[in-house]
Amino acid sequence: MIKFLTEAETAKRLRISGEQLKRLRLTRRISYIPGRPLLFEFDDVENFAAARDEAKRAKAALKVPGSPEYLEKKRHDVEVRHRMRIRVMMIHREMARKRGGK
Repeated sequence: MIKFLTEAETAKRLRISGEQLKRLRLTRRISYIPGRPLLFEFDDVENFAAARDEAKRAKAALKVPGSPEYLEKKRHDVEVRHRMRIRVMMIHREMARKRGGK
């Protein structure tokens, strides 16, 4: 049996305001059944909430020193800085070559 939630029930379940729920609807981040009243399928709301909570946990894990996510982010940041240094060095060499320098 399919269960539906009203706009107010959905906002309460997601712990957001009615305006935030409206923005989610208009940007098509959450599905709904148009009409009066607007209806949201319970399973869709639960899936949206679970995905949002998982994204929050993943983002928080980036801030925990020693966690695999934190270490991967640090490794990625080091690689990005290294590539940037190489890029800057190559630009400086090219500019010096065009000026007739080294």
